[in-house]
Amino acid sequence: MFKELPSDINSPWALLGEFNSTLHVHEMCGGVVNPSLRGILGFQGVLNGCELIDAGFQGYPFTRKRGNLEQRLDKMLINLQWRLLFQDAIVLHLSPFK
Repeated sequence: MFKELPSDINSPWALLGEFNSTLHVHEMCGGVVNPSLRGILGFQGVLNGCELIDAGFQGYPFTRKRGNLEQRLDKMLINLQWRLLFQDAIVLHLSPFK
């Protein structure tokens, strides 16, 4: 997929936001869960190609609820250099409220 990464890719960097995709089936609960494995594998492939990892989180496991379906769509994706620079950083999911 990627032939050569730009030289500045070795700088610490992070991407934060709602990615409209899950990385794993366990990031969904309830509803009519019919995950697209092709979509999940594609998202994982992009992260691998860009040498990014999910920073993980603490707190409530899901960031979006629609009907009975809850999903973890909000993520912080980081590279190894960012993790080494900010070793104590955490992503905290707040409890859902209306």
